[in-house]
Amino acid sequence: MTIQPDHLYADRDVAAFCGVSVHSVRRWRANRIGPQFVRIGERKIRYRGSDILRWAEGLPTGDVIDDSAV
Repeated sequence: MTIQPDHLYADRDVAAFCGVSVHSVRRWRANRIGPQFVRIGERKIRYRGSDILRWAEGLPTGDVIDDSAV
Protein backbone atom coordinates (compact mmCIF):
# COMPACT_ATOMS: atom_id res chain seq x y z
CA MET A 1 0.00 0.00 0.00
CA THR A 2 1.25 3.47 -0.86
CA ILE A 3 0.61 6.32 1.58
CA GLN A 4 0.02 9.75 0.08
CA PRO A 5 1.08 12.61 2.40
CA ASP A 6 -1.98 14.73 1.63
CA HIS A 7 -4.65 12.05 2.28
CA LEU A 8 -6.46 10.94 5.43
CA TYR A 9 -6.44 7.27 6.37
CA ALA A 10 -8.50 5.03 8.67
CA ASP A 11 -7.21 2.45 11.15
CA ARG A 12 -7.58 -0.33 8.57
CA ASP A 13 -5.36 1.59 6.13
CA VAL A 14 -2.62 2.09 8.71
CA ALA A 15 -2.88 -1.60 9.61
CA ALA A 16 -2.52 -2.63 5.96
CA PHE A 17 0.47 -0.32 5.49
CA CYS A 18 2.20 -1.70 8.59
CA GLY A 19 1.18 -5.31 8.06
CA VAL A 20 -0.51 -5.60 11.44
CA SER A 21 -4.06 -5.99 12.71
CA VAL A 22 -6.48 -3.11 13.22
CA HIS A 23 -6.47 -4.08 16.89
CA SER A 24 -2.72 -3.38 17.04
CA VAL A 25 -3.17 0.06 15.48
CA ARG A 26 -5.89 0.89 18.01
CA ARG A 27 -3.68 -0.33 20.86
CA TRP A 28 -0.82 1.83 19.58
CA ARG A 29 -3.15 4.84 19.54
CA ALA A 30 -4.39 4.15 23.07
CA ASN A 31 -0.81 3.85 24.31
CA ARG A 32 0.44 6.83 22.26
CA ILE A 33 3.09 4.82 20.41
CA GLY A 34 1.58 4.92 16.92
CA PRO A 35 1.28 7.70 14.36
CA GLN A 36 -0.35 10.95 15.37
CA PHE A 37 -4.09 11.00 14.67
CA VAL A 38 -6.87 13.52 14.24
CA ARG A 39 -10.41 13.26 15.50
CA ILE A 40 -13.15 14.21 13.06
CA GLY A 41 -16.38 14.82 14.90
CA GLU A 42 -17.02 12.71 17.98
CA ARG A 43 -16.32 9.26 16.57
CA LYS A 44 -14.07 9.29 13.53
CA ILE A 45 -10.33 8.86 13.90
CA ARG A 46 -8.12 9.51 10.89
CA TYR A 47 -4.41 9.68 10.24
CA ARG A 48 -2.73 12.19 7.96
CA GLY A 49 -0.52 10.46 5.43
CA SER A 50 2.35 12.78 6.32
CA ASP A 51 2.06 11.76 10.01
CA ILE A 52 2.06 8.05 9.12
CA LEU A 53 5.16 8.46 6.98
CA ARG A 54 6.94 10.59 9.60
CA TRP A 55 6.16 8.00 12.29
CA ALA A 56 7.36 5.12 10.11
CA GLU A 57 10.59 6.97 9.27
CA GLY A 58 11.24 7.46 12.99
CA LEU A 59 11.06 3.75 13.82
CA PRO A 60 14.42 2.22 14.61
CA THR A 61 15.65 -0.15 11.93
CA GLY A 62 16.19 -3.76 12.81
CA ASP A 63 14.07 -3.54 15.96
CA VAL A 64 10.76 -5.26 16.52
CA ILE A 65 7.85 -3.47 18.14
CA ASP A 66 6.59 -5.78 20.86
CA ASP A 67 2.99 -4.67 20.98
CA SER A 68 2.02 -7.62 23.20
CA ALA A 69 3.68 -5.89 26.13
CA VAL A 70 1.77 -2.66 25.63
